Amino acid sequence: MMKKVVLIIALLFSVPSLAVSDTLDWKGNEDKEYKLSKRISGFSLNGYYRFYGFNRSLDQNFQVLPDNQFANTPPYVFGVGDVYRDPPIFLMTASIRPGGGASISMDYALYSHFTGSSGSVPNNLNLGISLYGTVPTEYATIGFQLGGINWVEVSDMVFSSFVGYNRFSLFERWAWEGNGQGSERADIYMQSGDISRDGRWANQAFKGALFDLTDLPAGLSARLMFGKTAATTTFGRALPASSYGGRLRKSFENGFVGVNTMNYLLYTDSIATQKAGISLHTINGRWANDKIAVNAEAGIGSLFSPMQELDYGEAVRVNVSVNKITPWLSGDIDVFRLAPEFVNYFGNFLSSNTQIITDDDAGQIVTGGGGAAAFAGSITDVGQILNNRQGFSFNLFADFEKTHISIGNMVSEELERASNRLSFGHKINGLALSRFAPFAQQIGPYGRWSAFYRGVAEDVFITHVDSLGLPQSLLGFNTLQYQIKQRVDVLDHPIYLLYNGMSGSVGDGLSLLPIFNDEAYLRTNYHEFDFITPIRDWLDLSVGVGLETIKGNDRTNNIYYRDLNGNLAGATVEDISGDFDSYGLDGTPIAGSNYPGTTTAAAGPIDQRSTSFGVGLDVRLSKSSGLYIRHKRFTQKDENFVQDDISGTETTIELKVFF
Repeated sequence: MMKKVVLIIALLFSVPSLAVSDTLDWKGNEDKEYKLSKRISGFSLNGYYRFYGFNRSLDQNFQVLPDNQFANTPPYVFGVGDVYRDPPIFLMTASIRPGGGASISMDYALYSHFTGSSGSVPNNLNLGISLYGTVPTEYATIGFQLGGINWVEVSDMVFSSFVGYNRFSLFERWAWEGNGQGSERADIYMQSGDISRDGRWANQAFKGALFDLTDLPAGLSARLMFGKTAATTTFGRALPASSYGGRLRKSFENGFVGVNTMNYLLYTDSIATQKAGISLHTINGRWANDKIAVNAEAGIGSLFSPMQELDYGEAVRVNVSVNKITPWLSGDIDVFRLAPEFVNYFGNFLSSNTQIITDDDAGQIVTGGGGAAAFAGSITDVGQILNNRQGFSFNLFADFEKTHISIGNMVSEELERASNRLSFGHKINGLALSRFAPFAQQIGPYGRWSAFYRGVAEDVFITHVDSLGLPQSLLGFNTLQYQIKQRVDVLDHPIYLLYNGMSGSVGDGLSLLPIFNDEAYLRTNYHEFDFITPIRDWLDLSVGVGLETIKGNDRTNNIYYRDLNGNLAGATVEDISGDFDSYGLDGTPIAGSNYPGTTTAAAGPIDQRSTSFGVGLDVRLSKSSGLYIRHKRFTQKDENFVQDDISGTETTIELKVFF
């Protein structure tokens, strides 16, 4: 019966394809190869329907705005559509091929009908209208992408995103995934170490004109781009802004060398004479054979504005990977150094100082990075580096027939003392918590939450500081990650057992391993377990369990408040029996709050414990459609900051039909 219902839905929403051949053949990973395969004309429609039912039930309200007791996350939410814009409930892509190597593509997006407004259904172009094409000439093949929003890259440091080492849980599905069953995803994850991705993976969004020149003499290729990125697109801001850059690359038998640049330019005055922005310029290269691969990139970058004129800072990163050290063991080592002046919104590293300030009004922020949050003092995954740090990481991968083990360790230290603020992310319940107030900053009862796409970070402050308010020594950061993937066959029935663990710490100076005692200012520990198995040919079961602990020592804050500039700050108060006025702090309590950790000091530093337990079912309805159900119980509780007490359930039902 279920399959019949879904078949009817699919027929209602599907559109027949009038032509399936395309004049463009896009190939390659490092470079897109443009090949004119046929000179034909045609028209095609394709896309998907995605129903996403969502229910959250909290045991009690959670205060989103610290200064407004009425701004709470509702204890019960039932609706259709994810809180994120991507992807919508219905997406259709139309392609027109007039011939001669050109292709025009347009997408149409329909969002949830359940908007709360009678007769109003949001619908628009999701990524816009794009013109693609290739022009073969005697000297080069010219490929172009004009208009719309396209996902592209220039180089790792200049314009791309973090790829990582694929140490994550498979319990939750990603919005862009296809119709793979849980056991199919787990098997691919076991064998290749990855899951299926779409065109956005490791790329960044760009809107404008992009030209690729390939088949140039002497093995040269080039990419030129001029338009907009999220960093230079601000709603309601009428002043000119643009992003432009590109690369020139020379390929040879075992690799390539290239030069790259990316520039974000904004004007800060009404007559467009004063400039602000970020400029980055690098050289990079790759050499590889069957045994060893070397990837390297080095360059300079700077942030500038009428009030900020930073010197150019250097950046160097070299990665050497070795395949088959033994028949079952591979590994790599990564060495890096990024100056604090080398700042980027959208590279494969994080930046702690992306705010550009204008001189129109002292301290007025022009842009905060186009959605790229600043992460000072972050504990990150292995391979996820930050500016103002130098260090190294290594990874080992042991691959057997049904067992795959990996371990990675990253060690880094600050180049300059920059801030007493530390940040950490939530792995266990990050997705559920991010839906409380998507993309909002300084939220939660203590104002220490920052929400980003499918995640939440929190802030802790070091209080053992000098007269400038900075830590008394350079900070050292450590991350140790470990993963086990095991397939067990019981009577020819596969069972996939996955474990991901991580330990991180921040302390004084360099340390080769994470600090596991109170010598660390901050310690993080994450444990994720997945159990995945097919029950029938059309039905898979997934179980996910998670445990997370976050602990600060007595040199971190036990009270949050607003400093004289209105920014979130923290302090350590020894006599917790007093009230805020008796603490002698240069600031004010968080408005509207009246609980330990704000108006009065908490009993101690941060001491969080988070848990999750989830069950999921994947139902194959047809070759092009599937039903995916997830139900999870989650908790987060801080022993000292007592308002940080969250518990509840989250249930999602996803129906996805491709046509």
